[in-house]
Amino acid sequence: MITETLRVHNVRVKHRDTYVLKDVSYSFVEGESVGFWGLSNSGKDALFNAICGISWPDQGSIYIKEQFIPNADVLKQKVHRIAAINYMINNWTVAEYIGLMSGKATGWQLNGARLTRAIKAFLDEINMGLDPQQKIKHLSEIEKRLMDLAKAYYNPHIQVLMIEDEFEGCTVDDMRRFRAVMDALAQGRMTVIINAFSDTVNQILADVYILFQGGTILKKVTKAQLGYKEYIESYLSTMFKEEKPPTQATAGDRSAAAAAQEAYAVKNLPLTKLERVSLSFAKYTTQTLLVLNKNEKERIFGLLSGRVYDKTVRYFIENRPCHLRSIPDFIKHKIVSCAHVGTAMELMPRMSVGENIILPSLTKIDPRSYLLWGNKMMAMLEKQAADQYQESAKTMQDRGTLSRIVITFERWLVYTPTVLLLLEPFMQCDAYGVSMIKSYIKQFTQKGTAVVIVTSCADYLEDVTDTLVNLEYL
Repeated sequence: MITETLRVHNVRVKHRDTYVLKDVSYSFVEGESVGFWGLSNSGKDALFNAICGISWPDQGSIYIKEQFIPNADVLKQKVHRIAAINYMINNWTVAEYIGLMSGKATGWQLNGARLTRAIKAFLDEINMGLDPQQKIKHLSEIEKRLMDLAKAYYNPHIQVLMIEDEFEGCTVDDMRRFRAVMDALAQGRMTVIINAFSDTVNQILADVYILFQGGTILKKVTKAQLGYKEYIESYLSTMFKEEKPPTQATAGDRSAAAAAQEAYAVKNLPLTKLERVSLSFAKYTTQTLLVLNKNEKERIFGLLSGRVYDKTVRYFIENRPCHLRSIPDFIKHKIVSCAHVGTAMELMPRMSVGENIILPSLTKIDPRSYLLWGNKMMAMLEKQAADQYQESAKTMQDRGTLSRIVITFERWLVYTPTVLLLLEPFMQCDAYGVSMIKSYIKQFTQKGTAVVIVTSCADYLEDVTDTLVNLEYL
């Protein structure tokens, strides 16, 4: 028997003066795992946030188990959201996280020993295999997600499980383990909804996909009906056309050039396993470094880009040793980096587009030329950015994700770096943003730049990566 868990009816959500969700109605059934799929502003994020209770619809109704939900506070009592931000209080134990934050704790359970015994009995009952006394900071990334699943199941009021997580630091096998536990706990009780950028997360966790376009539900499709990848590629082909940059160097040319000259090398790079490694990066190539641990990933990116200093690490640029201590030193030697592609954090928010693009290159322009031609240069650069992605806002703080992606990469294309380092470049992106970034990566390598990507997930990188290095196995 099919049981309806959640129903949204004629839901409308307005952002500023525009409806980003338009009269959407849909019924979610018990035990079903549904993936939301669509581009930015397609409506998927607006509906996800409305169901989570993060925002409340301007019009329409939400029902859980046929009960009308009057406001976000009531909704939050019946919905649990799994997201990486949940584990910020990492000094709590597993028992405290599940028992005290589930809304189920009673007076006697505030006693630490009793709470631990109660949660241990619960974890044993569902065969979770977690130690209730272990602190969250000592759990692996997949154990944190499993703990969150247990927390949702422990609270008898939870009917809808919302997953907004890229599963950073988790392997494919980890995600399959999560899926198996999720299915066992959700069956006969909960609906699961997934809203993730990661293609791998969507493929593993969801069986049904709702495709959004223009603030409405375009279609519902299952993997069994059409095949996930084939349908998504067909869907994307109707939404945008990727502009491929003109080929300026053949594969043979690139291989020969890479062999002839090393762009950048880092020696004595410390890993958490008390090992030190040496890495080298060649011109005309893209190299991806796979690091599953989030803290380790950010530290390695910091050491490679100058955001973290370690006096024992040695740097070489085109086979010459260089003494680099800070980000300005790295930029001066044409080693540039971006840790937050698509956000305003890497840009000057109150500057215009042209000012942001030209800023790193000012040292290459003499003061007289800048005074005479600066306005014209910035106007030209703004037009070039507008040709890539049209948006009317003048300063960075008013611009959207895709526009910031364009401006971030255009500024470094003008600078023509020797090395470009990127940390999780697709984290903020929808499918169009992924296509755009991949196009820019190809432009950089065709100009001779060594592109280095540091990530915990190799999604979308197969066709732009020349070499994949898993630092977990070095």
